[in-house]
Amino acid sequence: MAILNDGVFWVEWFMLSAVLGVGLYICLSDIYARTVPNAWTVGLIGIGLAGQAIMLISGITTANNVVGLITSSVIVAVGMTFARVWGPGDGKLFLGTAVALPPTLCPSYNMLSLHTASSALVINAIVCFFMYGLSSMFFTGTKDRILAKELKSVGFYLRSAVKYLGFLGLILGMTVLALRRPISYLEALAVLVVGYRVLDSILQVRHWSLLVWPGCVAVIYLSLATDGIFIYLAVGTLAWVLELAYRTIRNMYGQTFTHSVPILSLQPGIVPSQSVYLESQRQVDVRTDGNEAERILLEGGQPLTRQDLNRLNQLACEGVLPRDRQIEVDRPIPFVPFITAGALLTAMMADNVGSAITRLIVQILSDGAATRL
Repeated sequence: MAILNDGVFWVEWFMLSAVLGVGLYICLSDIYARTVPNAWTVGLIGIGLAGQAIMLISGITTANNVVGLITSSVIVAVGMTFARVWGPGDGKLFLGTAVALPPTLCPSYNMLSLHTASSALVINAIVCFFMYGLSSMFFTGTKDRILAKELKSVGFYLRSAVKYLGFLGLILGMTVLALRRPISYLEALAVLVVGYRVLDSILQVRHWSLLVWPGCVAVIYLSLATDGIFIYLAVGTLAWVLELAYRTIRNMYGQTFTHSVPILSLQPGIVPSQSVYLESQRQVDVRTDGNEAERILLEGGQPLTRQDLNRLNQLACEGVLPRDRQIEVDRPIPFVPFITAGALLTAMMADNVGSAITRLIVQILSDGAATRL
């Protein structure tokens, strides 16, 4: 095939292979050891910059594209890190993945465009996160836990469904009946998702009836008077499913699970949950320095800093804290797999026919058609 003689094609595949190969290795490391190897993320950033430089020399991309890509990726990585959506290691992996994605996938460099690699990657990563949360709502846990969860959540399902139905009717009533302006399906979905989140955060339960019942009446009227209402009902159902996924992920992300780590093996950023040492603190007579360790470890929800770890190590070396004691630390859901899955989704769903995957598929199909003829 002529495409195999194209040097740009091989550069694209090398960049994609680096993204997926390094991403899969870091996923395994993060899931099993809860560490993001710094050397691998830095190496991925280096591979991405080298690939972007080759593409720049080949004329596939421009300097503005490269600068815009790096700038937007740094902004997203730092912003999500400060927002505690992910840790510093996740941010470096995101930066490396965004830079290492071939520029033919996302040809735009405007930082406000959704067609940049950084925007597409973070959106697809969040989509994968939502899909994981939605699927885990039905396929995780023991039978008793699932049954208890279903019994506890039936009321929420019904209430949220009625709320969405009424809110949808209110939107359609204002646009179609009052303003005589048709609203597109995408606009309806955006208004439903964003509007429901805003209203749910500011309205109390008793105030929802003022919106729900007029909206339900509008839905019934439009169902009898128009033909296109059922597509809007499908849009409303999609928004309701997204709401369920949001609630599930938020609940799941807040419920961290724990594992035991020796005191001398703690790393900066780890959040202590509880300590075997602290549980026996009331029965064991230690020096007054133990109060300082208790103060450090009892700051629930606060990540341990380098200074905290240095002080804990010093107390352990002085014998105030037993060296063999295990500290139970919180383990949040790792975000690294969703970044890698988002990169794979970005590579598969890119609509630019110049991308490596789509070019190869088109070439194989065209060669097969030529052979048959």
